[in-house]
Amino acid sequence: MDIIPQDDIIWIFRRSGVLKVDRSTLLNPNQVPLYLEVFDRSNGMQGNVVANSWHHFQDDILYICTNNGIAYLDTQNTYTNTAKPIVAITDISGDEEYSLTEDNTLLLTKDVQKIKISLAALTYNRASAYLQYQLEGFDHEPIYDTAAKLHDITYTNIPAGSYVLRLKAFNSDGLPSDELVLPIEKEPRFTETPWFPISIAAGAVCATALLAFWINYMHTKRIREQKKLYKSLTNQSISTFAGAIDAKDPYTNGHSFRVAEFSVKLAKQMGLSEDECERLYYIALLHDIGKIGIPDHILKKPGRLTDEEFAAIKQHPEIGASILENFTALEGVQEGALYHHERYDGNGYCRKLSGNHIPLFARIITVADSYDAMNSNRCYRKTLSTETIIQELEKGKGTQFDPEIAEIAIQILRKEQ
Repeated sequence: MDIIPQDDIIWIFRRSGVLKVDRSTLLNPNQVPLYLEVFDRSNGMQGNVVANSWHHFQDDILYICTNNGIAYLDTQNTYTNTAKPIVAITDISGDEEYSLTEDNTLLLTKDVQKIKISLAALTYNRASAYLQYQLEGFDHEPIYDTAAKLHDITYTNIPAGSYVLRLKAFNSDGLPSDELVLPIEKEPRFTETPWFPISIAAGAVCATALLAFWINYMHTKRIREQKKLYKSLTNQSISTFAGAIDAKDPYTNGHSFRVAEFSVKLAKQMGLSEDECERLYYIALLHDIGKIGIPDHILKKPGRLTDEEFAAIKQHPEIGASILENFTALEGVQEGALYHHERYDGNGYCRKLSGNHIPLFARIITVADSYDAMNSNRCYRKTLSTETIIQELEKGKGTQFDPEIAEIAIQILRKEQ
């Protein structure tokens, strides 16, 4: 198919002929394009347009390759079909009784579920008509149909009420017919009368009064059971993940659970709510999930790491954040993984955040993570004493740790000595 633009007109070539289309109509996605004119064998074309041929436009003349030779079309002196089309309703049928009043209003009984209206359009030439119809009160917008001159439209399950069916036809040059209007009245069923909701409401009030307490009790019970189940599933799922993380590193087995428990201890002393403490517990369980992406020969190395190996280890916060990127059900879980190795003085990794720019949960997990590292046996040293741990926490105030959180950790450790 070839296209030649001419100002506000688009000439479209197809095998059977040439179409003249208004540019704005063609580009409007909400409107069926109406051809201003159609040029084919029915109105002067000497043959079919040859595909993949060269057409020429010069001085308002279109030179067209056809299978019977060259045809030319004077675009400024074309015939326009000025005969107004006529649209008519030729037949109405339904699945139940209907009737027409003297003023041509279509009356549908309450049992009518389907109505079919047959249309015909007279355009005074061989080109097809374009139909437009809308059942006001039922269709949201007019419906365009580019089918043949004879057409059936069917409506089903029309509610009770008053409607107006508006019909119009367009000839091949876009000239509209006079509008045909058919009023329609649908008789209501009992369920569509005002008495039906009143009777239902009266019965519902009585039933609701008797069942309200029972429904409320069962609803509350079900919510409690669902909440308990969801909490259990969440706890088991995240605990399973945490166990898998710890199992990958034999030197820190149980580390995630201990960090989570100590994080909650800190949070409670800081006055966080029960819900916040629970969320922090789950976030802390997954803070080291990025270690899944660290090669085993580095993670399980029974000695100090080289600079290159330590650089690889330092990637685990980024890896963890990437793994948890779509875990949106637990708010803050990605931040816990990404920022738990940031330092309060800004010299940590991976994003070099400092002070309160580091999320609160990540600052808490940092202290708990460091405490558990010092309180656990490692391949290169034994567990540090409580006093030594306290000294390290004191030393890290304001540099590695949030000073307030570190002080709370020190107070907890002194009480437990």
